[in-house]
Amino acid sequence: MLAAGALDEVAALESLVRQQGLSGDLPILRAVGVPGFRALLRGEISAGQAALQAKTETRQYAKRQLTWIRNQMIAWNRFDTQDSERIFDEIFSFILKSDLTD
Repeated sequence: MLAAGALDEVAALESLVRQQGLSGDLPILRAVGVPGFRALLRGEISAGQAALQAKTETRQYAKRQLTWIRNQMIAWNRFDTQDSERIFDEIFSFILKSDLTD
């Protein structure tokens, strides 16, 4: 995130919040990585600590997404890679019947 310019984005966001007089509790200010990068910009933590915090938040967010997805897919049929070759026609038919394609 840091290498891709996240710190510059957070700095621009901070500037916009100050210029516009926006509330400090906007949802965007709680986005993954933003709190740590804001603390880094204020000199409260090191770059290493901010990066570690962003990694931790990203991992936690991914775990929540996986949990949500697993709970949405309870009734789905699961196929192994080996099975998919054997039952290709059944899978293709299922996709067509499920309106998963145009």
